[in-house]
Amino acid sequence: MKYGVRLHDDPRDLATLRALADTLPTLRAAPWTELRPGDPALRGTVLHAAFDVAQAQQLRARGLDVVRYTEDDFSALVHPYRPARIEAPARWESFVTRAAPTLWEAVRPRPVAGDPLADEACFWAPRDGDGAHRTIERLLALGRDDAMVTTVRDDAGEALLIQITAAPLYLLMRAREEPAEAVRAYVRAGDGDLWVAFGYAHPLGSLATARSAKVQRRRALRRRRRTVASLTTPTSRAALYDVLETRFEARAAQVVRLARHGRFRITLRLAPAAAPTRAVGARRGAVPGAGAARGSPRRRARALYHLP
Repeated sequence: MKYGVRLHDDPRDLATLRALADTLPTLRAAPWTELRPGDPALRGTVLHAAFDVAQAQQLRARGLDVVRYTEDDFSALVHPYRPARIEAPARWESFVTRAAPTLWEAVRPRPVAGDPLADEACFWAPRDGDGAHRTIERLLALGRDDAMVTTVRDDAGEALLIQITAAPLYLLMRAREEPAEAVRAYVRAGDGDLWVAFGYAHPLGSLATARSAKVQRRRALRRRRRTVASLTTPTSRAALYDVLETRFEARAAQVVRLARHGRFRITLRLAPAAAPTRAVGARRGAVPGAGAARGSPRRRARALYHLP
């Protein structure tokens, strides 16, 4: 028979998880198992770790819903842990288990309302599609060439892990609302290497600063129902420009000198030219029209512009 802590998929779980992490801090980096009923109509989750009776009683004294359970290939029996009395167990005709290397990865993130801003984010973009290429192009178009890039590999192939501070909200929302591009956005939970999907918050994110050395050497990318990647913390990161292959595209044109020049047709119009006239009584060397500048304005204009 194994011991575990039962969650109820409601706001009470936040206090339960915090009390669990505070009461047994040595088990934060221990392996945990999540046990859930296979029937979607049934609610509840059992988190199990290798703790003994004394630790189970310690959790029970803190007010946590501690259970004992047994499982076989077909069903699971969940017994409420009540040392003072015996209660009827809950039978799950089918169940699903999920193993996690740490408590942070065993706990499921919870959705948050709205579009929260992220102090630091990373984008997971497979190299075999257009998602990585387009994400880098959009970062450059937004003037965010300060991103750092790491190349990782999983069962699906190589991917780029693009990390950036104060990530543009446009890219975060696009990664969430355009699943066809296969780009996933994660935001840092706390100060550690625990990252959750954009739009979610981790119930134990505030405790990530006090995580164990085992968690410090790993980076966990956590989505709603599973951990997408759990990898060693990258030690070699490259600048964004280091992963670019610049290429200038221009058409080459050959210029050939011709033996003859082309001719252009223009139209000329012939008109009588107005000969300049010398004002009567003008002295030699005087300014033309200066002598006729006296008199009426009309006479002065005709003399200055040689009007008949």
